[in-house]
Amino acid sequence: MDREYDFTYIEDFSEEKRALYEDYLSNGNNNSLKAFTPEEMVLIMMNLIFEHNFDKLYEITYNNNQLPDKGIFIEEYINYLLDEQIQDYLMYRYYDSISLNKDTSTESIAVVQLEIIFGSSHYGKTFALLKENSIWKVDLYNYLKEKKAKSEEK
Repeated sequence: MDREYDFTYIEDFSEEKRALYEDYLSNGNNNSLKAFTPEEMVLIMMNLIFEHNFDKLYEITYNNNQLPDKGIFIEEYINYLLDEQIQDYLMYRYYDSISLNKDTSTESIAVVQLEIIFGSSHYGKTFALLKENSIWKVDLYNYLKEKKAKSEEK
C-alpha cells in the first residue's frame, strides 16, 4: 500500500464527521461527539493516542465519578498504559474490520472489536464503551487501574 500522506484512523470518516472531530479538537465542543457511533469513538481514541493528545483522551474516557483529576489521569496513563496502546495503534493501523458486538451491547454499553488478519492469523482487540451525557466514552480508566495494580504487585 503506497501512501502519499500521513495515516490517520479517521481517514474514512465523512466530511461532516471530520468537521465535527476538528471542531471538537479545536474548540473543545464535546457536543460534536454526540454524532459518533461507538466504532467511530474507538477510531477517535486510537487517533488521540497516536497524537499524544492526552487532554482529549481524558475527555472521552468514561467517568462514572471515578476519574481522578486530569493531571493524575495523564500521569498514570503515561506510566501504565501508553506503551501498550502505542503498540495497539501500530498493530491495528491497517485493521480489516471494526464492529459492534450486538450480542453483548445494549443501549448504554457498547462492545467494539477491532480486527486484523495476517494470513491465517486473526488478531482482535476489544473495547468497552459506555454512554455518558449522550456521548459514547471508552471505559479506559478501569483497564488503567488494573494495569496499575498489576504493576504495583511486582
